[in-house]
Amino acid sequence: MTSKQSALWGNIIASLTFVITAFRTLILALFASDIIANTAFVKGIFISMVINLILQILTWIAYVKIDKRDDKGWRIFLLVINILWLIGSVPATIGGLLSGASAIVLIESVLNLVSGVFFILAFVVK
Repeated sequence: MTSKQSALWGNIIASLTFVITAFRTLILALFASDIIANTAFVKGIFISMVINLILQILTWIAYVKIDKRDDKGWRIFLLVINILWLIGSVPATIGGLLSGASAIVLIESVLNLVSGVFFILAFVVK
């Protein structure tokens, strides 16, 4: 598997995870009562979704730039971003398993783990 293929799989899985999370968040916000929907918590979730969308766009740009002459910076970008995503998804997966979280939350966490591994492979593999 080449680094370009690893980055492609990582991007596909990360984008799928983002879509699932965004859909779940939207459903939560639409069906929540007005008191919950107006809290800073829900606003913070939407701000984090926008930041995640920007990171998704940057990872797709990195995928396009890999295997070009100046790809080293983009590989390092994928490595750093996905180490951060792994730092967030490992405790979420373990905590979700221990607390009995819903299946969709566990699926999101596991998909984040898998995409992080693919992105790290994109850095390691030539």
